Amino acid sequence: MHIIFIGLPGSGKGVQTQRLKEHGYTHLSAGDILREFIKSNTPTALHLQTVMNKGKLISDELINQIVFDFCSNHTDHAFLFDGFPRTLEQANVLEDSPYPISNVFYLDISPETARERMITRNNEQGPRADTDTEEKISLRIKEFFASTKPLIDYYEQQGLLRRIDGEQSKDDVAKQIASHL
Repeated sequence: MHIIFIGLPGSGKGVQTQRLKEHGYTHLSAGDILREFIKSNTPTALHLQTVMNKGKLISDELINQIVFDFCSNHTDHAFLFDGFPRTLEQANVLEDSPYPISNVFYLDISPETARERMITRNNEQGPRADTDTEEKISLRIKEFFASTKPLIDYYEQQGLLRRIDGEQSKDDVAKQIASHL
């Protein structure tokens, strides 16, 4: 079974999925896959880079294609979906795929905490093009509430959503997640 992590940028999705990799899961970070794809320097990759550098989301059709290409090359793995799906359309495509979802963890943090964590991440790890300005950070937060927040209701109605207080320490978040596995 596969697991989805939903949350604002900076909510700890990457941290928690890295911890679960030790249990045999394959971490599928949509952002990492897209950043790797951009290195191919194809016309599609250059278009993606332009969109991502503005802090905007990639089209559903294109992200679905890129994610499922990755999945098809790792057919014997259970996935930790990090940053995918982000829209109801992506969720519907995932639901019709051969990757059944057992849990959806929503790492719930405030927009203020997300902003602080993205700034801290930029200062500690170097700026990322999609969060290197206050305007882009604000846009990422706005995009989350506009495009991704409906997923929370969608997965809650299916009985798959697990709300996790992402404001807690990393260890406490991990314990809360483990209690649902």
